[in-house]
Amino acid sequence: MDMKKILVLFVALLIGCSEDSTGPTGSSGSAGEILPLTVGNTWEYEQAYINPFDQTADKDTISLSVYDSTMRQDSIMIYYATDGAVVYNDASGLWSANEIDNAQSSLLAKYPGYSGEIFNRITVYAGDGDSASAKVRIESTSHLAKVPAGSFICYKYTADYISKQTGKTVQRINAYYAPNIGLVKQEGYFVIDTKGTLGLIIERKLLSYSIIH
Repeated sequence: MDMKKILVLFVALLIGCSEDSTGPTGSSGSAGEILPLTVGNTWEYEQAYINPFDQTADKDTISLSVYDSTMRQDSIMIYYATDGAVVYNDASGLWSANEIDNAQSSLLAKYPGYSGEIFNRITVYAGDGDSASAKVRIESTSHLAKVPAGSFICYKYTADYISKQTGKTVQRINAYYAPNIGLVKQEGYFVIDTKGTLGLIIERKLLSYSIIH
């Protein structure tokens, strides 16, 4: 199994293609931001590529930062990160941005929100002419995530991707965000056998961070 190729799929699933491309209105809410986007903010992660059968893992260290920003035509400030993300915050949460206007923006992480809230629907290509769709939901608003950088009370976002051909779950993505800190942990589960068993294949954990706000 080529873990590097799976990582590419993992990232694609997190962003995906929103079926609801209605853009946002308003500005950042009083609860702060789920991902603080000041230029100069940095995060360092341990990323593990896990063999689900013997639990051995290859590990990398990944450093991310916000390196630039620009004002869009509709006066929304968008930010550029070293992982290729173009994003911004508003009163609804964290958005994947279109650089021209908000018509193609996609809500990545609803914030503030409530446990059980479904806020987006994402469809991705799943191979062999198949596609998989997920309703992205807030699993919890008070999940305790323990990582090398510390313990954080997080919003847990979950997306179960259902195959159009089989009607079965083929991938599961969990993302844990601590408000005003950002992504703390991320998990990618994929089918590992003919029975449809999901196994943890990719995991990202926060090692350290520097937030200017």
